[in-house]
Amino acid sequence: FTATSCHTDSCDMATVATRTIEVRSVATRTTIGYEGSDVSHLEWCEGDKVAYVTDGVGDTFKVAEMTDGANGWSFNAEVPESATNIIVIYPVGNNAGKSLSEVTLSLESEIVQTAGEDFDGRLLPMVATSQLPAGNNIDVVYECLASVIRFNVVGGEGHEVESLKSLSLTANQPL
Repeated sequence: FTATSCHTDSCDMATVATRTIEVRSVATRTTIGYEGSDVSHLEWCEGDKVAYVTDGVGDTFKVAEMTDGANGWSFNAEVPESATNIIVIYPVGNNAGKSLSEVTLSLESEIVQTAGEDFDGRLLPMVATSQLPAGNNIDVVYECLASVIRFNVVGGEGHEVESLKSLSLTANQPL
């Protein structure tokens, strides 16, 4: 099938052949879930949306909602037949309709998570890039622009007046 594509004021209503592919996102999630009381992992949530664009001439970011199906979490992407690569971002932000050169993702310099409250995955931007398959589905792996570190500070008898005032982290590689 074909779709009309127009990205300039002097549009000639050119017809661009497209196809639909299923983009599966099995390895990365948007909120923190817990197994028992001490093992955490990220999970996709109903209503999570991503934005995607291809390297097709004049392509702009489109929005898709993640769905939980037989093959795990995925979305359907409408891509130009001529495209060879896809880029997916989370969260969508204000990127719908923008070209790749116009896209923005922001990361807070400091995030404080209150114990017991749900983590807002939109605070943890992610990007996936992949070559488009010859077939109708693809698995993408997201790169997170930050990490979540979970601490559990437990006081004990005789330490009631002590409190944690600061914490410094170091790494073997630049962060």
